[in-house]
Amino acid sequence: MDEPRLSTLQALLILLKARESAPKKGYYFRSWMTAKTLVSMAKDLELHDHYALHTNGGTCGFDHVECLTKTRVWQTLLIVEMMIGGPQGRLQHHRRPRVCLTGL
Repeated sequence: MDEPRLSTLQALLILLKARESAPKKGYYFRSWMTAKTLVSMAKDLELHDHYALHTNGGTCGFDHVECLTKTRVWQTLLIVEMMIGGPQGRLQHHRRPRVCLTGL
């Protein structure tokens, strides 16, 4: 795993899901570490920038299938991170907290 690839992210997501079928001791910690690794690899591939580009109405220049795959993998990672990290009380490390100062 010298250089992250989209197919590697997809494979690790499948392995993470398969781990649910036979949880062993340390399941939650290993799952969290895998989720963190997945998000870090996705950031190396700049999937977060790709998603933000489309959220702001821009175009990426990739073909439709690759573009949709990148977007869906990033969205899946967001959900996985919340589902695994939420019950453990772990913060999402890819988001900055938004502070509302209105009315103070």
